[in-house]
Amino acid sequence: MKNSIIAILAFVLFTSYTLDKESFYFDDLIHYSDYIVVGEVSEQDSLFYQFKISEIFKGEIISKTISIKKYSSWTCEPRENYETGEKAILFLYNINDTLRTCGGSDGEIFYTDSNHIRLNSRVEASLNEYKEAIQQFNSCVSLGHKKYKKSIGEVSYAWNYKLTNKKYFKMINKNNPVSKYLVERLNKKKRVK
Repeated sequence: MKNSIIAILAFVLFTSYTLDKESFYFDDLIHYSDYIVVGEVSEQDSLFYQFKISEIFKGEIISKTISIKKYSSWTCEPRENYETGEKAILFLYNINDTLRTCGGSDGEIFYTDSNHIRLNSRVEASLNEYKEAIQQFNSCVSLGHKKYKKSIGEVSYAWNYKLTNKKYFKMINKNNPVSKYLVERLNKKKRVK
């Protein structure tokens, strides 16, 4: 018994883990965000950070600098401070006239090289490839849901994507790693109707 506990502790302490930052799926980030912007952190205070926009992938924003509410840091998503000049793709939603990132840190993809932006351990692409993939996804897929009755008084919803342009969906650039990932994920999970 004592040896088993020591073995388990040793395994936990000396094993390295690789985690994908994908608890909020990328296709959901694209769909649920009101705005997808590219730019850099320009300043911050204890509750908000200012973000200077260089490009907009989704939505319409008039101001070139926006204020974003910081998400609350916790054990599984620690976030100290944002560095001035940090570059990112942000997936934002607006609630009560306050911009926030979708899914906490999932809605922030920080990068240093615009030619090598990592989505997860399997997908790395350029900023232009992200832009193309997001535009392709938005032009041919919409969110739908179906109501299911589980039992008396219980109702659940199953979310799926509806193809608004099947022909275009089949022509999505498979050489783009982000587009390829989105198509494979939607097809594999049977989330497209």
